[in-house]
Amino acid sequence: MEKYNEVFNLLAQGAKQKEICQKTGFSLDIVKKVSSLTRIYKVVEGYEQPALLQKIRLLRFKALYLKPIIGSFEILTDCLTTIDETCKIEEIKERVEYIVKHSQHPESRKEYHMIQEIVMKEFYKQGFAVSPEIIIDGKQLDTVMFRPGKVVIGNICTNESDYIQYQKYPTYFRYCNLLYIMLSKKIQLNEKEKRRLKCYGIGVGIADTYYKSFDIIIEPTAREMDVRLAERITQYMIMSLKHKLDK
Repeated sequence: MEKYNEVFNLLAQGAKQKEICQKTGFSLDIVKKVSSLTRIYKVVEGYEQPALLQKIRLLRFKALYLKPIIGSFEILTDCLTTIDETCKIEEIKERVEYIVKHSQHPESRKEYHMIQEIVMKEFYKQGFAVSPEIIIDGKQLDTVMFRPGKVVIGNICTNESDYIQYQKYPTYFRYCNLLYIMLSKKIQLNEKEKRRLKCYGIGVGIADTYYKSFDIIIEPTAREMDVRLAERITQYMIMSLKHKLDK
């Protein structure tokens, strides 16, 4: 961002955007983006967390897509556990949209994390390496489990609305050998829906957050996946876990 230093300096001096364009030769669009970044940096500086500000700066213009959550320290830090400068814009937008949606329903978000923890513990006991959310190609994978030769995805639905929106599940097939939908116990599937999921080869797990138990009611169909994609997913898992440890 060094080439934009003059723009940052002129903005700090109170110069008008059109005036800055004339002095620097940058387009109005660029000046507006730099101006937005300046406001974002100012908010984050107020949190007095240099490491957090550094993460934001490393995102460069991608940080603009964090604007919906920049005013909440807790939500912002949570989001940045799975986002860094290597992420694509679509990945960042997907993550932010998801967090905004769940932050508006704190009970749903709490249940989501409880189900996530139950699922990861269950697969960990089976010898899997486990990871919370990773985003790849603009898709959020709520839980990812890995052991040599097998990648398992468990996407979480805490209510009927989540489940209805998750009808795009076939697009996740290429990212795993086994795909599960992990449902809250309060979601009731009728027999027709169970047959449809079984026909697609989607596994279904039911999590009881009160008893902290987990039962698989439909076994998924195993699929082959691209070896290079599996390696890429494991790299994302390592990155996600590193962010959690750093946090």
